[in-house]
Amino acid sequence: MSLPPLVTHHTPLISIPSPVLDHSLACASHYSGAQVVSHSSEASQRLGIAGRESTIDIKLVHQRILDDLHELYCCRPSYEILDRSWSHDAVFELPLCRCRGYKEYAALWFALSKMMSRSETLALRIMSSTDVPNRLIFHQIRKYTSHLFKFTKVGLCKLFVVFVTIRVKVIDSIVVVELDKDEKIIRLVDQWNGAELPRRFGARWFRTANAKAVSWFMQIQRNAG
Repeated sequence: MSLPPLVTHHTPLISIPSPVLDHSLACASHYSGAQVVSHSSEASQRLGIAGRESTIDIKLVHQRILDDLHELYCCRPSYEILDRSWSHDAVFELPLCRCRGYKEYAALWFALSKMMSRSETLALRIMSSTDVPNRLIFHQIRKYTSHLFKFTKVGLCKLFVVFVTIRVKVIDSIVVVELDKDEKIIRLVDQWNGAELPRRFGARWFRTANAKAVSWFMQIQRNAG
């Protein structure tokens, strides 16, 4: 009697949860011991970002990167952060933009601070922090508040009335951060709802064009050191 053939299953190098799987992980974390860090104030945000409530060990340099990204995502960009934590030729990818190089990704971070009046961390969970590859993966839920201004002319005297519309959007995302040997970001991918970035025909061109348009409007002059 011959034995059945041996089947070997290989685990992929990078495993990014799908939206459904990620939601299940977050819900099950309360029972499995993995921590989902919730924040209700700026002070608690900083405590949570420090990783003291996470069950996953995080590299010290990854902690610094996470702290700097927290400032950027909270719409508090600075040249110091970009010079310290980002490679000059880094790639920054979102569903709507694909930035390559300092001029483009710096412009996007500063544009975000202009567009949003407030950005809050609702939850944060460290998913992975590894040496080989040098990569940090975390899940976050953020609430963005933006003010939209609309000018309307009233009457013959050309009086303009300003209407302010407040819009709130909550974004659930998985952020994959890749670093080089100098511990600087060379690629950051922000996957909204854990979904893969758009790859259909024309999508990449559209995202690249968006990034170039933002950099043209923001006109970031300073170069990374």
